[in-house]
Amino acid sequence: MVGQETIDMEILLRDARKDLAETLRALRVSEARSRAQAEQLHALSDELSTTLNTAGIGVTRCSRDLRYLRANEAYAKIVGLPLEEIIGRPIVEVVGEAAFEIIRPCIERVLAGERVEYESAVPLHRGLENSFFRVVAMPDRNSNGSVIGWIACVADITQLYLRP
Repeated sequence: MVGQETIDMEILLRDARKDLAETLRALRVSEARSRAQAEQLHALSDELSTTLNTAGIGVTRCSRDLRYLRANEAYAKIVGLPLEEIIGRPIVEVVGEAAFEIIRPCIERVLAGERVEYESAVPLHRGLENSFFRVVAMPDRNSNGSVIGWIACVADITQLYLRP
């Protein structure tokens, strides 16, 4: 009987090793796929950043709680701050109280789900009293269709207003 138990244990051990080897192979394949997907996502992120930063127009993505989630270099130039001092901060801290009060009604409309376009003189922190901007803001929606923020394109059109 002892001999049969030993044989049964050896069979169980062999099957367990085989199952373990198959599981390890599957994990290696899964890890390779995950690594490839991560590399693809990284490449797409780099491509998006390059595209946004070479655009001649400011682009921002803002959250419902009125903070910057993303901005490009052109927008950083408009507000006169490095990107590191924009991302994550409340809009009012970046553009200033006076400018925020001017754009607040448009923010409320876009958060209500409306696409908003406007041109306005906006006094930014950088002290340029006669800064004019054309803005197109579109609601940013989650998979359920709820507005979670907005994406805006901001063009500095001051030169158009200052022409003689």
